[in-house]
Amino acid sequence: MVMDRVTRALGWGLEWVLAVQVGLMFATVFSLVIARYILGFSFAWTEELPPFLFVWTVYLGAASALVEGRHISVEFVQRAFGRRVERALQCIVDLLMLAFLLFCVVVGWQFSQLFAYYAYTALPFSRSWLFVSVPVGALLMVPVVLSNLASHLRGVPTAKREAAAGPEQSV
Repeated sequence: MVMDRVTRALGWGLEWVLAVQVGLMFATVFSLVIARYILGFSFAWTEELPPFLFVWTVYLGAASALVEGRHISVEFVQRAFGRRVERALQCIVDLLMLAFLLFCVVVGWQFSQLFAYYAYTALPFSRSWLFVSVPVGALLMVPVVLSNLASHLRGVPTAKREAAAGPEQSV
């Protein structure tokens, strides 16, 4: 299915972006520590960049975890009622997730606009870019949830099922 290929490509791209972000955070914090404690000074941008990268890493990481089926869920209730009820409950959960993600997109964007005129001291952009991570992360999760919903409607295993089954049992 096309949506599954999009989801896999999204997961691959997110993994690369996250790897770069974590590397940048490490290098920035390392240079901050070296500059402050060995050289006796620090650059202002090294104190502002890591929290910015961390917030973006959280929301992009949430999308990446959803692609891989690694978000926690309580499934024993779903499985207690049989396969048909389990599929129906999974579809309801997917629809609730879509509603929540769309809420995050709208409210996250509105919140980011509140900070449009607040600038960082050393970084060359507005603080609103920190809060844009919420709607971006939520938008990246929408195709994954849609793919999961389509799989649940068809009765096909999702990434979460495949991850739980292990490599030798995955479809």
